[in-house]
Amino acid sequence: LFNMSTYLTVIVDYGTDRNLSKWNAVLLLVFYGVGDLASRFGSGWITDKKCIKRSATMSLHFFLWAVSFLLLASTDLYPFQIVSSIIAGWSNGTTSTLVPVFVMELVDAQEFSFCFGLVTLTVVIPLCTRPVIIGVFRDTLGDYQGMLFFLSACLALSALLWMWVFVKERWREHNLHQ
Repeated sequence: LFNMSTYLTVIVDYGTDRNLSKWNAVLLLVFYGVGDLASRFGSGWITDKKCIKRSATMSLHFFLWAVSFLLLASTDLYPFQIVSSIIAGWSNGTTSTLVPVFVMELVDAQEFSFCFGLVTLTVVIPLCTRPVIIGVFRDTLGDYQGMLFFLSACLALSALLWMWVFVKERWREHNLHQ
């Protein structure tokens, strides 16, 4: 939620800073939305059919998201910014749709509403820092590029944490079969 809302808040300003026309910068939001929507329809099929474990899906998409922010911060070329926007949107849609699934796997149906509310509250609290973070990078440092590198590092860390969950799951499965 933090990465998505930060991206949506700054992308038009970032695009115009990178010499895009206002309309091309606004179109980056559309490309992000297309990726997000497509993944919400498509990613569930992949995880529900057990083609890839949910934890691996989370790790992969946090990694892709990190790469998309690195790409966005590293180039002024519009085609690469479009690709970055689509990948970021796709990654957001995929990870967002899996959160309630993970909560449902952990708790009973009677506790789901409370626990999902608690997860949402936990995720929303860091959003209070978003204006300060955006302000520091834009107003103090003069550009969003450093913020995108910072967010990319946070996403890469999330990818590693989910990879650890995946490895732990595989290790448990391996030990159960022996």
